[in-house]
Amino acid sequence: MRHFICTALTLCSVQPALATERPAGMLTGGWSEQVNDRADARFESAAQVSEAVAFDAVPQLGARTQVYVRVNGGFVSAQHYGDFDPGTYPAVSVFNPPLGLLEPDFVQSDIGFVAGGAVGVRIPWHTGGPVGGATRIEAEYTFRTYTLDEVIYDEDFGVRPEADITGRVTSHAVMGNIIAEWQPSPYWRFGFGGGAGVLFSDLKANGESGDGSAFAAQALATAEFRLTEQLWLTFGARVLGAAEVDYNTDIEEASTFAGDLTVGIALEI
Repeated sequence: MRHFICTALTLCSVQPALATERPAGMLTGGWSEQVNDRADARFESAAQVSEAVAFDAVPQLGARTQVYVRVNGGFVSAQHYGDFDPGTYPAVSVFNPPLGLLEPDFVQSDIGFVAGGAVGVRIPWHTGGPVGGATRIEAEYTFRTYTLDEVIYDEDFGVRPEADITGRVTSHAVMGNIIAEWQPSPYWRFGFGGGAGVLFSDLKANGESGDGSAFAAQALATAEFRLTEQLWLTFGARVLGAAEVDYNTDIEEASTFAGDLTVGIALEI
């Protein structure tokens, strides 16, 4: 009996000690909740680090003004409106008996070649991480060359006579542009703007030649895709109009309207 009582007392004294040595929450589930909370905290910290690394890996829209250089090339189509030598391109009638004479209206070109480049600055006006907007101010030079295809006469009753012409136009445009830019993603940005400057044009038509210069203005749109942190692939479309130039040829005076489609490379410094 004495041995039994001693054993029971020993067990009773050890049990509270064991209970106090264990985490108190182990019997009620609190200990496992603490472990889960710590695991969740470590997981959230790892997720935040991963998100920060991924955000840093995405190219961000710079908050500083950047200088850039762009070169491009593509295709051009042009029309020249103005006065024509009546000895070479007389007024014609397409009806018999004639209801009226049709005068030459414009010269249509074949598809030609355009190339050029620009130097400018890019000034951010909104930054929101990888997206934002900016204003570009640039000085641009463009070279165009194309052959003349035919003289198109005025239209009357759905009839528009044509006449052959042999010639080539070569022009140089020096323009100043302002472009508003929007960047909806880290890899694409789009711009819309315009510019003004001077067009220097040389025309050869039917064995005669003349040259001159005139005020010019243009509207343009651009799309750019990021290749590297500083290099962009550019796509452009523009419409240029220039005042009349006195060529002293079979095309006596003419104003120019040209449309371009280009592709190029832009490097930000």
